[in-house]
Amino acid sequence: MARTKSGLFRSAFFRRRNLLAFAICLLISALLWILMAFNNFYTSTIKVPIRYINLPEKNILTEKLPIEADIDISGSGYHLLSYRFRPKLAEILIDGRNIGFKNQLGFISTYHAIDYFNRQHGDIKVLNINPDTLFFQFIDKGFKKVPVVVNSYLDFEREFDLRDSLVIRPDSIEISGPIEKLESIERIEAQPLIARKLNKSATYSLKIKAPDVQLSYAPAEVAVTVNVDRFTEARITLPVRELNGKTTDPRIVTIVFQVAFSHYDKIKAADFEISTDSAGAAGGKQRLIVKSAPYYAKKISILPSMVKVNP
Repeated sequence: MARTKSGLFRSAFFRRRNLLAFAICLLISALLWILMAFNNFYTSTIKVPIRYINLPEKNILTEKLPIEADIDISGSGYHLLSYRFRPKLAEILIDGRNIGFKNQLGFISTYHAIDYFNRQHGDIKVLNINPDTLFFQFIDKGFKKVPVVVNSYLDFEREFDLRDSLVIRPDSIEISGPIEKLESIERIEAQPLIARKLNKSATYSLKIKAPDVQLSYAPAEVAVTVNVDRFTEARITLPVRELNGKTTDPRIVTIVFQVAFSHYDKIKAADFEISTDSAGAAGGKQRLIVKSAPYYAKKISILPSMVKVNP
């Protein structure tokens, strides 16, 4: 009985060993077959990306260009499999210098791309590209320089204010796009400037608001400087300008205004001019108005605000 079990054990062992040997041989055969298959040459069609270079800068495309193309390629199974899993390796290059024109319609044969591709890739060969011709619909491109406008919402701490106008750098930018679009644009806006509790000068970067998706512009942002200064009250006396040779009562009035400390020594009475406003007459008196004033004077008031015009 012991011999029978021993024989059965040996028989099972040899069967398993033979089965393992058969499996190994089968695996080796399959690998050899795959290697032989990869070394054979085949033709296949794959979808690959298109890259455009040297497109005309003086024209604008009115339609989006194809971003992919189907190519028929020939090569070993190994290389075809590589390009199928990594189609970017087979990128098709379209050179805008080869575009032909008829009126505003451009066209280019993909034959040039086939020739270039085959010279760059020695492992596979492109036989055909679909589409075989690409078309480009162009319109004329124009350029225009326009001023930059910044809408500001500023809040200052007590006794502080804006000393001068906002300084925008650059104060104008160049935009480009379809000529008919440019004709209606006279300025371009930046994002609004919002700042609170200002007590010192500061510079802000503001992005340009795109006026139209078909327009390009540069730079994309501007620097805006806010010059802040401490202000104080100033007073000067000034004669009222005679109107048609007539004098006023009183003849001398006081101008009250706010001025930055840095501009205080610039105050000159000759920079101010006031006159009567007949449209503001009431009760035999006429309202006084400021005819001209220097840039540094803010929140100007006149005391008294009305005068009697002598006959």
